[in-house]
Amino acid sequence: MLQKRIMKSSNLKRLCYVVLAFILAFSMSSCKREDIDSNTVVDSTESTSLCETESATENVDESFSTDSEPVSELRSIEKISAKQKHIKNDNGTVKETNDNNNVGNDAEQIENNTANTYTLSITCINAVNYANSHNMSLPAAIPSDGVILKSVTDEFNAGDSVMKVLKSTLKANGISYQITSGGYVRSISGLAEFDCGQGSGWMYKVNGVLPNVSCKSYKLTNGDKIEFVFTCNLGNDV
Repeated sequence: MLQKRIMKSSNLKRLCYVVLAFILAFSMSSCKREDIDSNTVVDSTESTSLCETESATENVDESFSTDSEPVSELRSIEKISAKQKHIKNDNGTVKETNDNNNVGNDAEQIENNTANTYTLSITCINAVNYANSHNMSLPAAIPSDGVILKSVTDEFNAGDSVMKVLKSTLKANGISYQITSGGYVRSISGLAEFDCGQGSGWMYKVNGVLPNVSCKSYKLTNGDKIEFVFTCNLGNDV
């Protein structure tokens, strides 16, 4: 009987050891599963953060691509504005010119097409005063007020001289004259040099100034005011 009890007690102990071992094994396996689950959670979190990072990177790229569009448009505008136009010459060749050059050329063309004008007057007031004071008569063509030709305006060509426009104006108005080939004016409308003393004769002014060259050598510029006047005192009275 005692031996049976001892055997039962030993069998019970073995059973307890087996149960205990099974419990320990089960506990260890459950712990490993928790670790595996926790690792899985960590990994999923990391993958989520990576996805968010990639999404942010894509957003940044899109923003840069959006900003680059106005820059490309500006560059296109600059290229268009800098683009030159092709214009054919009369001979068929092609030349390149900018819009600014076109404006300058148009301005020059307008300026070149503008007519050059001058004004001319002829007076001999000093001769009339001299004749009255010396009880002498003047040629019949000389008016009493001394104005042979009132101020007239006409056109001239580039390079024309005072002598050329004087002759053309006198001819157009039927006024007689004597002018040397060198541009010295001897008489106008019958009134000649020395008719009113040794210091008398014809002189001319341009824009109020007495030039120191003959009227043949003086070249006109646009808007010049020419005055032919008769002096009785070597130009000191004009």
